[in-house]
Amino acid sequence: MYRRTLRAGLILGVIGVVTIISASQLQMIVMDSGVSQVLLPVFAAIYQLAGVGCLPFSAALVSASLVMRHMDATKASCHGSDEQQPRNGAGG
Repeated sequence: MYRRTLRAGLILGVIGVVTIISASQLQMIVMDSGVSQVLLPVFAAIYQLAGVGCLPFSAALVSASLVMRHMDATKASCHGSDEQQPRNGAGG
């Protein structure tokens, strides 16, 4: 499960970075194409907010995947240590 979450976080981060980097270039392309000047600021704001919004969710997904991986490793090591220790307290 943590691999899928990590992959989703990385993809979302790449989308956010590409969106932020290409926002000004896309705005210039749209301005040259003759789109109405009323829609341009709305489109630019939505495009920039989408890029900025992707980055926090990306960070949250990546950190959640790291926490899930750590919890899985902790559970595995706890179960392994229970098998090695005697259950009744007797031993060497």
